[in-house]
Amino acid sequence: MSVTHEEIVQSCMRLLSRVEMRKRRGGKRERVFLTAYQIWILLQEKGNPICQTLDNEYGTAVGKGGGKNVGPAQRIGAALEGSDRIETYHLDVRHLSLPGIQPSGISCGLFRARE
Repeated sequence: MSVTHEEIVQSCMRLLSRVEMRKRRGGKRERVFLTAYQIWILLQEKGNPICQTLDNEYGTAVGKGGGKNVGPAQRIGAALEGSDRIETYHLDVRHLSLPGIQPSGISCGLFRARE
């Protein structure tokens, strides 16, 4: 059974709606952005059932050298990017890496729940 973008967004919304609020200059508070890689890791840490579904369908490979061009983090990013409930920006990651994960492209989506 194929996982839908809406199922992925629903699972991520629970996580993204609880993301820490930071105060900016002027006192405005807003949620920080997360990458699809971070979201994937946090969903796994929480034992979210969508992780098993994504593992079964796309394997566990993430980032450059993962062996597949479509993995769970990429699917999360695609689903979130297509949702009107998610705010999306892109970051140039040519000289940036996360522990144990090297991005597979030159840009990486940044996501947060819309207020």
